[in-house]
Amino acid sequence: MQKQNLVDTCSNPAGWQPDKSPGTIKKQLSPVAPVLEQVWKQKGKRIKELSYVQSQIQIIYGEIAVTVEHVGNPEIDESVLLPKKLEEFHVQLRQLPKEKSERLKKVLELVSTIHDLCAVRGIDFFSTVTEVHPSLNYSSGLQSKGINNDTLSRLATTVSALQEDKQQR
Repeated sequence: MQKQNLVDTCSNPAGWQPDKSPGTIKKQLSPVAPVLEQVWKQKGKRIKELSYVQSQIQIIYGEIAVTVEHVGNPEIDESVLLPKKLEEFHVQLRQLPKEKSERLKKVLELVSTIHDLCAVRGIDFFSTVTEVHPSLNYSSGLQSKGINNDTLSRLATTVSALQEDKQQR
């Protein structure tokens, strides 16, 4: 009797009610086991998907911003395993390549301007862009180009300095 009262008073978020008929606990839990197994599999899939999406976001943030808070191994917060939160991360991941592309385009425009200004002035283009960021020197063989805020700012400063020097001459 005391056991039954304990079972009745326990909170049951899944809505499952224990079978009142006699039998082993295994028999009573057997209908719930497949559902529980499916929930655990779904949780595992969401954790893997979230981990992948967050790592991709961090990789792109690392290329764009190179800030310490965005670089490193992502920690999985199980409270964000809800489909809505996961979709928000997917939306963010879809938007980041566009921002990365726009930054890369701006970097290439500035590098092109520096190339033109160096050609007019007879300055070594490769040493000029290498001073800004080593990845901008196409002869260095680096695949990834520096597209973070600091690189964009230094490129713009270099363009301004070269244009000012050109006007003074």
